[in-house]
Amino acid sequence: MAAAYGWPNDLSDAQIVDRLIVLNQHRAEQEACGEVRFLRPGYQATRVTMTGRPRTAEINLPSAPVRTNLSLEPGEMASNLLTIMRKAGVPMPSKLLIDEFDGGRATVRRQVEQTLAVLAVTGAVQRSDAGWFAPRRTPR
Repeated sequence: MAAAYGWPNDLSDAQIVDRLIVLNQHRAEQEACGEVRFLRPGYQATRVTMTGRPRTAEINLPSAPVRTNLSLEPGEMASNLLTIMRKAGVPMPSKLLIDEFDGGRATVRRQVEQTLAVLAVTGAVQRSDAGWFAPRRTPR
């Protein structure tokens, strides 16, 4: 799929979604200005009639999510992982957690996996078949 868009083949799922959102916004803006791109021009162009002048439309599409640069320092990474898992509230596969740290690189993947292992030993996180999660703590 990446080649069809002229994108690199090593994009993460999150990066692909981000790029598709931006592309969708761009196409919506073009259509609002009267520029329509047909998938099958020979067939579709004869069936669409553009009347009047192109109008400007207010487009309120969600913007691509902004990824923060999460720290790779061990203490901060542990804190960030716990925050991410607690916000999610459901088990998360390792890949999703790694992607939060721009996880395309092998070193980042290893660091995240090591941090999760340490957090598991301390009891701060647990692993299930569905992924990693931070169990809710009850106040004493």
